[in-house]
Amino acid sequence: MSDNEICRMDAVTLAGLIHSKHLSPVELVDTVIDRMEKLEPVLHAFCTPTPEMARTEAKHMEAELVAGNPVRPLAGYPIGIKDLGIPHLDKLLHKGVS
Repeated sequence: MSDNEICRMDAVTLAGLIHSKHLSPVELVDTVIDRMEKLEPVLHAFCTPTPEMARTEAKHMEAELVAGNPVRPLAGYPIGIKDLGIPHLDKLLHKGVS
C-alpha cells in the first residue's frame, strides 16, 4: 500500500492493520512524519512537532506487539494534539496563537 493510501485511512482501519501485523507502528509513524514534513511549510499546523518522540513510542509499541503483549486498541496510531497551554515534557505550547 502506498504512503498516500496509508495517510487517508481512518484510525480503526489503521489500528486493525497494526494489530494484524500488516502495518508496523514504525512504518505508520514514518509515513505520517514524512507527510507532515512535506505539508508543514505550507500549512503551519504544528507548533512543536516531536517526531523523535513519536518514533521512540512507535518502536516501543512494535516491540510489545512482536512480543505478543496486550496493547491498547489504538496502540501504534500517531496523533496530533492541539496545544492547550499545558506544559508537556518541556515542549513549547502556544495556546493556538503565534
